[in-house]
Order: sequence, then C-alpha cells, then structure tokens
Amino acid sequence: MGERSIASNYHVAKGSLYSADAGVRAGQQVLATIARSKLDSLAGVWAGIGPIIPQPTLLFPAGALLNSAANPWFNTSTTISFADSDLTDTAQVYSYIYNVVSTGRQGLLGNRRVSSQGLLRVSARAAPSPTT
Repeated sequence: MGERSIASNYHVAKGSLYSADAGVRAGQQVLATIARSKLDSLAGVWAGIGPIIPQPTLLFPAGALLNSAANPWFNTSTTISFADSDLTDTAQVYSYIYNVVSTGRQGLLGNRRVSSQGLLRVSARAAPSPTT
C-alpha cells in the first residue's frame, strides 16, 4: 500500500467521523429545540401552581426522531425518555436521558457510526414576586 493510499484512507475515515459527529450535534439540537418550544407554550398557560410540565413523559414525541443531511452526509436516530424531576417553590427541573446514533459517510467507502448518550435538563424558574 502506497503512501498516497494511506493518506487517502485517513482523510476518508476522518471525513466520515466528522459527518457522523455533525449528525450527533443535529440530533441534540432537535431535542433542545423541541424542549424550548414546548416549555414556552406550556409557560404561557401555566397557572403558577403545580408542575409547569404536567406530563413529563409526553414532552417529546414517542419513538425515534430521525434526521438526515446530504452535505455532510449523515443519518441520525435520536431517542429520549423521562428520567426524573425536582420540583421546588422557586424552580422546576425535568431530567431526560437521550441516545443519539449517527452514521456518517465520506465518499463511496467511508462510513463511521457514532453513539452519544447524555442527560438533557429542562428547567423553569418562578418569576420573582413584584415588590410593592
């Protein structure tokens, strides 16, 4: 195997990894966007008493969220599930466990698969009381 082949293989593998990583970041951004949008809409109708998210298990769509792109090329599958919550008088924190699996491609033969797990916290704080 020549030096040029080795360099080419390295660049293809590196490009595939970058593509897969872009898919992971895209999957994480989709979750953050959904959480922000839902929390904003729930905050608008919240009475100020009790949990701001009445059914935390339903905050995100059920099943896998799929995402793909052509440049860089990736396919991503993201799942998320409710873990727990911490509700106090001044703040509410909802924790979710997510898993993102992304496959990136560079050229015809370069493929890489990346898996990322993490914790997404959705939180809200009570507005300060107006002073009189």
